[in-house]
Amino acid sequence: MIQKIRSSVVLMGLACMAFGNNYSFAQKKYHTSSSLCGGFPRVSSLKTPEGTCVGLVADQNTVPWKFPRKALSYDGKLYVSAFGGWVKNKGQVWELDLTRNPIAAKQIFQGTDRTHGLRLGPQGKIYFGDATAIYRFDPSSSHPQAESVISNLPDSYTLPNGKTIDSNHPLTEFIVLPSGNLIVNVGAPTNDCNEEMRINKVCAQRDVQAELRLYYYDEATDRYNPRYSRLARGLRNSMGLLFNEKTDEIYQAENSADQLGTPDELNVIDLKEYSEGRSYDFAWPFCYGNGLRYEGYSNYKTFCGRADKPLFLLPAHVSPLDMLVYQGKMFPELRGKILMSWHGWRPSGSRIAIFDTDEVGHFRSSSPSFLIDGWQEDAKGRHPKGRPVGLAEDSSGAIYVVDDQNNSLLIVASTEDKGTPPEEDDKSDDKIHEEDLNQIFSAQQLEDWSGMYSGLIQSRDCQSCHADVVHSDEPLKTLTEMINSHWIRPGGDTAQSDQLLWQRMTGETGVRIMPPPPSETILSGKGIPDSSYEKLKAWLEGL
Repeated sequence: MIQKIRSSVVLMGLACMAFGNNYSFAQKKYHTSSSLCGGFPRVSSLKTPEGTCVGLVADQNTVPWKFPRKALSYDGKLYVSAFGGWVKNKGQVWELDLTRNPIAAKQIFQGTDRTHGLRLGPQGKIYFGDATAIYRFDPSSSHPQAESVISNLPDSYTLPNGKTIDSNHPLTEFIVLPSGNLIVNVGAPTNDCNEEMRINKVCAQRDVQAELRLYYYDEATDRYNPRYSRLARGLRNSMGLLFNEKTDEIYQAENSADQLGTPDELNVIDLKEYSEGRSYDFAWPFCYGNGLRYEGYSNYKTFCGRADKPLFLLPAHVSPLDMLVYQGKMFPELRGKILMSWHGWRPSGSRIAIFDTDEVGHFRSSSPSFLIDGWQEDAKGRHPKGRPVGLAEDSSGAIYVVDDQNNSLLIVASTEDKGTPPEEDDKSDDKIHEEDLNQIFSAQQLEDWSGMYSGLIQSRDCQSCHADVVHSDEPLKTLTEMINSHWIRPGGDTAQSDQLLWQRMTGETGVRIMPPPPSETILSGKGIPDSSYEKLKAWLEGL
């Protein structure tokens, strides 16, 4: 059923029409056809392996959640965590009854703090992770109460000069071992530790954060010892975690630092070797990959050579956020294989990868096939760019995918309704070209862009992460590429909030403020008036 991927892929493009000097853009939502997938309206524009389909289970019109992240299928219900945006105490936990038509959604908790991780724990209780704590609740209770099991997880860091900074990676991911022990991600507070290294030549963050912690469970008391052990250090952000019961190994999908071309990683931590005294150090912020050094750390050659190496490398910035071993009956050819969500915004991201495994669950290869591929924004506006986070499997073997940026829950199921064939891709060229810019922008706007280009967009801070749209000495070509890849959306009443660049500058939505942030966020209106950020803000406001 899943032997081959259809040859056609979703076109990547820009749906726009000219109205005078403005362009209008497609809304960010999934459009469905009259056919069904897994009992839900089918998203016919998404391409999946033969014999499979994608259905839209819920979006923000169905469930008023804010940036759903992880999903858990348990006892006939689907539970979903939502982190609420990069502000405190806007998170939620939801219970969905998908057997109802329409589905029934109950908000169990609200006002939680940037909630992410969601797992089934001992005694049938459901655990969820906030930025500073892990809680659990009894799903069978008519009035579930959140009970703290782990507290004092760090969401900030104090530099040697006394300056306290908010952590760049405060989201709590964790897994529950069969023993009940918890493996908990504590993300690195910064991208690369540069500021701290400039102060005292030491990255002390490595000693307290950027690690995986092991918290021990006492079955007799149903409690966790607050004194943890460091399972592994030198890990920037362990958002993808998976336990292999057959080999007693932890698979860790590392989100590497934001430098040009830096690959993400799949690392392995052997719990048996750890129990025998082995220590693991994957060398953030000095090294990445197979002993390569990050920019600015040329004197760490020996350290990088002896640090622990990944099992294999993933494409740069695919941002692996979840892993799942498929065990269902719906897709026999998937059984035992590992699914991995790629949340990254680059063309290599926006996918659900499938990795082959051997009889004991080891990865056979670093080259995956894909359950959903080419999930870029559709030129016709039939679906937005996919930003998958959580993966879950129900008792039937259907697979659920949480798309946080589009506030959607999707299902991947076997094809059950063939009444409406999938729509054909639009082969026309919907992208704009440099010669179209004069129709979209005023002469003054184009002049302002060119003036800012070398000092801001072309700078190391932007180019190191966005090299796929930054073209040396060609500001208008870069502007064209940034529009076509949806970083900038000129025109229309909602253009400002729809622009990915605006979102990354301000943190106004669920997208985190891009590094390096100004001393005050742009949204506060307290930035330095003549800073590059203020100039760019003013330029975007004028579109």
